[in-house]
Amino acid sequence: MDPEIKANWLAALRSGEYTQAEGQLHDGGNKYCCLGVLCVVGELEWQRYDVLDLDGKPYLSFLPPLFARTIFKEALYPHYLDEGVNSPPVAVSSSDFADAEKVKTSLERYGELIVQDDAAWYARSVNLTSLNDAGATFKEIANIIEREFITQRLEFNGSS
Repeated sequence: MDPEIKANWLAALRSGEYTQAEGQLHDGGNKYCCLGVLCVVGELEWQRYDVLDLDGKPYLSFLPPLFARTIFKEALYPHYLDEGVNSPPVAVSSSDFADAEKVKTSLERYGELIVQDDAAWYARSVNLTSLNDAGATFKEIANIIEREFITQRLEFNGSS
């Protein structure tokens, strides 16, 4: 991951400036998921979309244009592998969270594989979107990103 983008993303997640959203990148106000904060750091413009939720109810969604092809490929390389994936997988354990039981319960609801031993639980391949929506705080997510994402500069020409 580009070291400057990583440092700015971590600082933004830890800043307290953003209210955490669930289920969407940005609510049009000041709520963002952890990946929405990355989009802010990348200075992407937001577009409004009228969409339906899983129950068929309308709600507003805000996404940056060309989302996956821009910020993910450039900022998260080499961690970002596939445009169909919400975010790069990370390894987590119960010690990463203040409310580990709440996060574990939510991750299991999202179908994430949790391994339990006597004192702790572990998950080897959880995406950041699931962590955000499972109740992990921005600061907890920032700590995981800091630990899991290697830093390297990338010369990117924008081609696939």
